[in-house]
Amino acid sequence: MRQVPDADGDCCAAIVRQSNAATANPLRDMDIPSRISRLLRARGGKLHAPLDNGRDHDQYRDVAGKLLAEIRQTKPFELIEEEAVLNIHRTAEVLDQAISELLKDYQLSNSQYNVLRILRDAGRDGATCSEIAERMVNRDPDVTRLLDRLEARGLVSRARGIQDRRVVMTTITTAGLALLGVMDEPILGFLRARLGGMDRAALSTLIEQLEQIRDLFGNANANDGKENDNGHHSI
Repeated sequence: MRQVPDADGDCCAAIVRQSNAATANPLRDMDIPSRISRLLRARGGKLHAPLDNGRDHDQYRDVAGKLLAEIRQTKPFELIEEEAVLNIHRTAEVLDQAISELLKDYQLSNSQYNVLRILRDAGRDGATCSEIAERMVNRDPDVTRLLDRLEARGLVSRARGIQDRRVVMTTITTAGLALLGVMDEPILGFLRARLGGMDRAALSTLIEQLEQIRDLFGNANANDGKENDNGHHSI
């Protein structure tokens, strides 16, 4: 897989995989913004308004471009698709930092909090390490390490399965449930305070658009670099 510069790698790695050496890939020599635009259009990537690659498009002229100031970028983005992708990443970073600050009072990381919520939902049956990893909002490369730390604090417990001793099940403890119980209202209050100014219709639209974008990018991995008979990238 072709390596992408760090500045754009995090947001574009999933959509710039090239084909194998035996297959010509027209995206290989394109810059990153052009790849984003080409692949989104090839997958029929349409939100509530059409995507366009021209800075002189009337609709794009009205985009506030706040991200440029936030990251101190002097040149405008070439494509609205690129600006949208980077805005999502920037927003995720801001949310992550805000939640991290809130969780410091409980001596938990975002990932540890996520694991506790997963195990509370799993109930008495608990979950295996792989099941926890699959359910995490942000994938962590070392779930075992997360569980070690939570177990050291008495928030989770691990035991081998009764029917299959090879399987290790993790369950949340009474102390873990108590901690989440203390945290629930402050966290819900925090979210209401931050997003309460948006009406439910706006939030529903936001959720729908984010889910659509995840579908566009999530389904792309196995198909990047492959072209159909018409020379277009297939979904």
